[in-house]
Amino acid sequence: MFINLENQVALVTGASRGIGQSIALSLGKQKAFVIGTATTEEGAQKISAFLKEQNILGKGIKLDVNDNEAILQTVDSIIKDHGDISILVIMLALPKICYSCA
Repeated sequence: MFINLENQVALVTGASRGIGQSIALSLGKQKAFVIGTATTEEGAQKISAFLKEQNILGKGIKLDVNDNEAILQTVDSIIKDHGDISILVIMLALPKICYSCA
């Protein structure tokens, strides 16, 4: 199913690999401007390169999702540079839970 998301800004945390990367790809193929976050500068560069290879408008940025001030600054910067965020996808790694541990 294709939905035209042209002129929509999508912020995807955890977009450097796995499900987050797949979601960023899907949104980009539907013409959204994708901003993918990673916890490292290297991860952000990987996102930017991946989006470019896929001919998707967007970029990768470094963001520590545990830092409230960094989140606020990042959102403000995105809105200033690209307009309102229309789509927000939050991908978080959950800690491994051991049910059989004593």
